[in-house]
Amino acid sequence: MLYYINCLFFYSLLGFILESTVFKIKHVNIHSGIFYGPITEVYGFGVITLILLKKYLLDKIKCHKIFKLLITFILCTISLTIIEFIGGNVLKLLFDIDMWNYTKKAFNFGKYICLELALIWGALGTFFVYYGINFFNKFIKLIPKKLTYVLIFINIIDTIAVLITK
Repeated sequence: MLYYINCLFFYSLLGFILESTVFKIKHVNIHSGIFYGPITEVYGFGVITLILLKKYLLDKIKCHKIFKLLITFILCTISLTIIEFIGGNVLKLLFDIDMWNYTKKAFNFGKYICLELALIWGALGTFFVYYGINFFNKFIKLIPKKLTYVLIFINIIDTIAVLITK
């Protein structure tokens, strides 16, 4: 269980860094995510979904490499698009916030998903499943239990602050 909690924190931090970097390049002054700390949890939940997808489904599929790559891409695209859709709707429902809005993009399906980003998430997810999980697991497994408990405590405080102020 601590492994998945560490994954949530680790990948939420990486997602925050990725998104903040993109915002800086685009000169947009937006904070990534709703929390005060440097995490964007939609990325953490997305990656945990990919880890579980790989462990319980993709690793069990025995077929030609190209076909398996295509299956991986399709499942990553669908899974991450669903996470993005749920995340956008939950943020709107709980906090009346639109952290992203794709209504101006071609081939959008409402505010929270569009074909362009779905395909990008599918490609990134596929790359992550084949290369990222094993690479980043080396770092995640080094996180001490005490640090995990401290991060849980900090996240609880951050969540309470967000619920009170937003």
